[in-house]
Amino acid sequence: MKTDHIDALTRSLAGSFAFCGIAVARGGERHFSVGCAPGIVADQDTMFRVASVSKVVTGAMVSDKVKDEDISPFLRFDQVDPKFLFRHPDWPDIPITGGMLASHSSGLSDVIGYSVPFGVSLQDWIAAKGPSIWSHHKPGTHFSYSNLGYVVLGTALEQTERFDHLATRFL
Repeated sequence: MKTDHIDALTRSLAGSFAFCGIAVARGGERHFSVGCAPGIVADQDTMFRVASVSKVVTGAMVSDKVKDEDISPFLRFDQVDPKFLFRHPDWPDIPITGGMLASHSSGLSDVIGYSVPFGVSLQDWIAAKGPSIWSHHKPGTHFSYSNLGYVVLGTALEQTERFDHLATRFL
């Protein structure tokens, strides 16, 4: 298994203020990659708690393009509202990228929750919640754990393939 690209992705997602670990298994081979901010030490023998298998799938799908690109087109919310851009209301000129969502630095907050009810689109849920889904931090500058970021990433990924199919393929 070629792993250089996995290690590079892990380091880039960790950035200067976060931590990232990616585990990959193909056939009988396994690879674990760790990216750490300065001052954090971890390696393949460090024990981790994984709260959700969906985060593993979502993290594995954050490609180099999605990592550095505005997530708005991948969400396809513009099909309902052509002017829609997924942006922090206090910093509307800063695109929210897949990498920001994956590294918990997008400015999203779970303070009001992150569970989108069945039958409600993410776009409608976000519109109903308004600015309360955002923290007071400029996107890309502050680590703040947010499950909502993975809900947004999962929604973007599902625009190309059903999430259960992605999980089957990647796990």
